[in-house]
Amino acid sequence: MVGSAVSGLSAYAAVSLGIRTYGAAAFAPVSVIWTFWALSTAMLAFPLQHWIIRQVRLDGHEGGVRGSLRRVAVGVIGAAAGIGAIAFIWRVPFFGETRAIWPIVVIFVALGSAGFGAVRGILAARGRFYALASALALENLLRLVAAGMVVILAGSLALFATTLVVGPLVGLGWPSVFRSRAPRLEPLRVLGFLAGVGGGTLASQVILTFGPAALALIGGQPEAVTGLFVSLALFRAPYVVAIGVAPRLTGPLAGLVAAGRRDRMRRLIVTGIGVTFVGAGFVAVFAHWVGADLIELIFGANVAPSPTALVGVGVGAVLAVGSLLLTIVIVAQGATRTILLAWALAIVVALVVLAGTSNEPLGRVVVAFVVAEVVAFAVMAVAALSHAAGSGTDGDLRPTM
Repeated sequence: MVGSAVSGLSAYAAVSLGIRTYGAAAFAPVSVIWTFWALSTAMLAFPLQHWIIRQVRLDGHEGGVRGSLRRVAVGVIGAAAGIGAIAFIWRVPFFGETRAIWPIVVIFVALGSAGFGAVRGILAARGRFYALASALALENLLRLVAAGMVVILAGSLALFATTLVVGPLVGLGWPSVFRSRAPRLEPLRVLGFLAGVGGGTLASQVILTFGPAALALIGGQPEAVTGLFVSLALFRAPYVVAIGVAPRLTGPLAGLVAAGRRDRMRRLIVTGIGVTFVGAGFVAVFAHWVGADLIELIFGANVAPSPTALVGVGVGAVLAVGSLLLTIVIVAQGATRTILLAWALAIVVALVVLAGTSNEPLGRVVVAFVVAEVVAFAVMAVAALSHAAGSGTDGDLRPTM
């Protein structure tokens, strides 16, 4: 939790430094790079990290992971190239110019994110959680230091953007993760697993972060867009911490699955669902009575949206945390297609709400956000309970011969 908090604060500081140095309008291309980094983390780093933790726990050694690294590397390079191609094709809308430096940075950010996800996964699989916390904290601290050096040296905005590539290099501080005494075993069926988790978590991040852009696209006023952005930034803080804590849970949950402790899994799932509902109720009250004052204290006067919108954002953010915990459960169970199905359905429902309701723009976006989070949470809750009851998994990772 501390490592995640330090990482988040360092990221905010780096962004603030860039905006204050180059100006809000000029900083827009770097904002896009940060968005690509967040999406790369969801699509590549998160699934890779949790696959490593789960597989090592199930196997009792790193042989299967080691034998699959070449296959994983090919998949990661292909995904990074695809992300870079998107950034290159739409480089003018994204970055406002035709230089190739921006798509190149996007590619290296994606590769670095995946590599650092693997480092975190190995550290967690080996039970080195203090090292994991340090790595989490140092990634964005290193970015902040590099950004500060660029500003001091009066570097260009493009040079400032390259500081995002620096963060994952902190993984080199633990050279032991690149060595393993386990024998290299046959490759596992890992790409389907990673695609299921990566596609689902990518969709979840789109729902969690795309609200301001969606509001702008359907005609929301600029002040409403800003108000929604800062509201999501505030209520997303617990989610950021939960992302950092999640690797601590994957191994023990995978151990319960391997041991056949279905009763224990069901109790944990039911408890998590209950805590999510209680948390949503508490945050709804908090958002209604205190949310606007807190936002104005942090971000300035006359920026907070209506109490109703704040309640919706707060409840949706709590459901996002609950969905993250259910995602970890389903990863441990190996039922990764469920994650992709849940979030794909959530996006479809959100689009229907956006297109089919007659509310004013902010209300439509907030309702779509909450409904999407409810749908994803419900689908994954039912699936997790079903698998805990013994209906099997769709994530068989046995070696391919």
